[in-house]
Amino acid sequence: MNKINNYVDVQISRETARITRTGFGVSMILASHFHFPDRIRTYSDPADMLSDGFITTDPHYIAALKLMGQTLSSPSFKIGRKFEDINSKATLAFTGTPSAGTWTLFVGVGSATPVETGNITYAADDDSAVIKAAVEGLAGVTEVTVTGTYSAGYVIEFTGVDAATDFRVTAIDVSSLTGVTAATVTMTQHGSGVETWDTGLNAIIAEDDDWYFLEASTVTEAEIKLLAAIIETKIKMYFISSNEADVKNGVAENVLKDLKALAYDRTAYQWSGDYANYPECAWVGGQAPKNPGSLTWKFKPLTGITPDVLTTVEFNNITDDNGNTYETTGGVGMISSEAVVVGGEYIDIIRGTDWLQTRMAEDLFSLLINSDKIPFTERGAGAIEGKIKYWLNRAESAAVGLLVPGESVINMPKIADVSEADKLARFLKNITFSGKYQGAVHKIEIRGKLSV
Repeated sequence: MNKINNYVDVQISRETARITRTGFGVSMILASHFHFPDRIRTYSDPADMLSDGFITTDPHYIAALKLMGQTLSSPSFKIGRKFEDINSKATLAFTGTPSAGTWTLFVGVGSATPVETGNITYAADDDSAVIKAAVEGLAGVTEVTVTGTYSAGYVIEFTGVDAATDFRVTAIDVSSLTGVTAATVTMTQHGSGVETWDTGLNAIIAEDDDWYFLEASTVTEAEIKLLAAIIETKIKMYFISSNEADVKNGVAENVLKDLKALAYDRTAYQWSGDYANYPECAWVGGQAPKNPGSLTWKFKPLTGITPDVLTTVEFNNITDDNGNTYETTGGVGMISSEAVVVGGEYIDIIRGTDWLQTRMAEDLFSLLINSDKIPFTERGAGAIEGKIKYWLNRAESAAVGLLVPGESVINMPKIADVSEADKLARFLKNITFSGKYQGAVHKIEIRGKLSV
């Protein structure tokens, strides 16, 4: 697949003192569930998830509440689906009391065109065996379990050896069923075979890559590492939390030490005694709406999260391994750590750099495809330089605040010095620029003297 970076290659190295139209405000919560057939869906409100069959005790629903329940929140978020070993299940509801006649169901696999069953003839209020025979008569269906009655409704569950198939009951035709005015069919479970978390994440990225923050519910340490390894290769960030005692106690083997050893720049870990309420989602939810580079992620309050009370030793054990903490300081609950990724870099630096790199590449690509041509002349080079300068200026602006104003320098090659081979290949290279991160103040020292 062709990508923008096949034509415009922007790479920015982070030279910082600390050594030890991608949606940059959009979160994707990865979850194992069966509530919709798609790989990923977009929501503007957690309440909308309830219409898709989620319930208020689902961990992904709780995570979405924390994500969207901050003082500021993004206009939307996404829920990704990791496949689990689950049977397809459909619920049928009838309006009216049948007395005679026939009806049919339409059953398909995935998005394929559904096929119609043979006639299901009414015999009694409980026609489970008749419905079962009709559905099992379809090609590809080996076994279903049917329970219920016309008056209470029927449940059809695909239970055969092919149960992992995404069977879907799509429609019901009761036009020939006497006494029934209408009927509905609802897929209450979407079937699938089990897959690993990394396989699920890769499948979601292949379908919808327009999100920046990853949060995942119910994962083990091994699974965290699988997800972190994938995110490390993307222009994205992964936020996780745990209440693992070994982390705050500094035990030699724990998830944070293992992640630190991997030196990942795109995974941020938070220790929290309230991790069941998804403090990482609250943290991301309050900061994601703000311009990348315009904020430090330290000092931030987390609505709906209980601050921890950590000893100095526990705090140091967590932060020495580049973990993050949420405590009460001066009567205010806030991120009390340095707000870094497990590799040690500040979160705002990673996100701000990603924003600048992506937006600059997007704009240069737009210049390429929206121009009849960019001439291989000083005028053409000037058009390219203008786009680079625009984004550096944006990064230096007060609204963004990523780079120090007036410090950025662009070095453009002289067209006369470009080799004939590069001109024949229509490849303008050796464009460089430099700038300085603004950073942020995290500590203040003042010494004063008063006298009479």
